[in-house]
Amino acid sequence: MRTLAFHVHTSSSFDCFTSPKSVIRFCQKYGIQSVCVTDHETIEGSIQAANEGQSYGVQAIIGAEYHTEIGDIIGLFLKEEIVSRKSMEVIRTIKQQGGISVLPHPFQSHTLTDEALQAIDVIEVFNSRCTDQQNAQSRDLAEHMHKPMLAGADAHFKADIKNCVLTFSTDGEVTPSDFLSTPRSWSASATHPLHMRLSQITKAVKTTDPPLMYRSLRSFVYTTMHEGILRRSTENATVHSEWKGEKHD
Repeated sequence: MRTLAFHVHTSSSFDCFTSPKSVIRFCQKYGIQSVCVTDHETIEGSIQAANEGQSYGVQAIIGAEYHTEIGDIIGLFLKEEIVSRKSMEVIRTIKQQGGISVLPHPFQSHTLTDEALQAIDVIEVFNSRCTDQQNAQSRDLAEHMHKPMLAGADAHFKADIKNCVLTFSTDGEVTPSDFLSTPRSWSASATHPLHMRLSQITKAVKTTDPPLMYRSLRSFVYTTMHEGILRRSTENATVHSEWKGEKHD
């Protein structure tokens, strides 16, 4: 069995301060053997993580989350940066590099097309930053399209990496073919609302966006007042699910 964290951001993203080395050390500490670093618009963070991972015995899969006209598309096992931001070109380039294309959070900030849905390799059916309804819709979509399933923490803070950990039925490092056919299970829980607000504050700071800072601070204060600084564990249910490796188109 191989544990893996999917959809993790580092300081190479515009909304995260966590260094690639911190991600790797966190994974080693908590027994996460593989991690998919998927920074916004760049593979730089995942390359750094892969280099660090060699020293810590953690497999860091090189990837990125690219924003296209239909929404975000994740590429895994990339060899080079992808320049285009046109969805079908992004998917084709991922496959040309021998990589795997993933549709993250399909019902959050996406305008899906049949062409893209047919071409995509894998669908993220659970995202720790999505609502229960969005995640349910994502799973229904994957089942309807007969696509392999992934679950992701969409971690912007290293502590959030533990929000979603998958277990693949393989003993070695995870390969592209494993994402397409190897059975997997996962345990996952929702990101604390305060962490979601803090990532937006981080984005406002790193992109020097005063209006976003104002809106984010207001949301942070509101969330603090209504959610509390700490959420009781009983209020944050853990979801256990799996994908059995059924044959897909």
